[in-house]
Amino acid sequence: MKQIMIVCGYTFRDAAKKKAFIISTVIMLVIILILTLIPRLSLLFSNDDTGGVTGGVTDGGTAAAGETSKICYYIDDDKLITGAVQTLSSVFTDAAFIEADSDMIDTYRGEIEADPDIVMIEVTMMNELPFINVVTRDFMSGIPTEQMVELLSNVYISQTLALQGIDAETIAFARSTLPFAVETAGNMDFSGYVLGIVLTMLIFFAIYYYGYGVFMSIATEKTSRVMETLIVSAKPSRIL
Repeated sequence: MKQIMIVCGYTFRDAAKKKAFIISTVIMLVIILILTLIPRLSLLFSNDDTGGVTGGVTDGGTAAAGETSKICYYIDDDKLITGAVQTLSSVFTDAAFIEADSDMIDTYRGEIEADPDIVMIEVTMMNELPFINVVTRDFMSGIPTEQMVELLSNVYISQTLALQGIDAETIAFARSTLPFAVETAGNMDFSGYVLGIVLTMLIFFAIYYYGYGVFMSIATEKTSRVMETLIVSAKPSRIL
């Protein structure tokens, strides 16, 4: 172990004297710090653009006039889900839902590619059940997909149960969820968050500088014959 530390110490001291090593280390630390802080910053500013809207639904269930900034084309030629547009509009009040024509799907896709605030929902029959296809420009834009699908599913199930003669109270009970609460026994202070960042940095640098160090050691040995000096202090197997 002592011989291995001699080789590692020599290699580290040789690299630490170089300005390129110091500058690259500082730059990489800053970049990793910024990347790890992005989720934290996104949580702090997530409500700025929505005016208190979480997942497209306001706290009061309604939005003030002029707040509608998103457009959703809803296509359901077979009327598989009755009243879907009205239901979606009442929940996602920051978006305008428009009943569209399936013949214009290609046109709608072109608009979606150009504007992240445009979404398309297409409902078709598949395996004797409505199939909901949501088209957005990317996963970070548009209206929350999972919430829309869950809402439409609940509407369809409620309508199907009603057609089977199930009373409204039973349907409402079937759709209800049990109340729950999540409690934490301890508090995660800022030191815990910093520890996660530090561990991430250590893992990254361990992987990155391992390959970098091997490459630079080979290059240094080819130019300065450093191994001829180290071979006196350590066995060849320890150097390898």
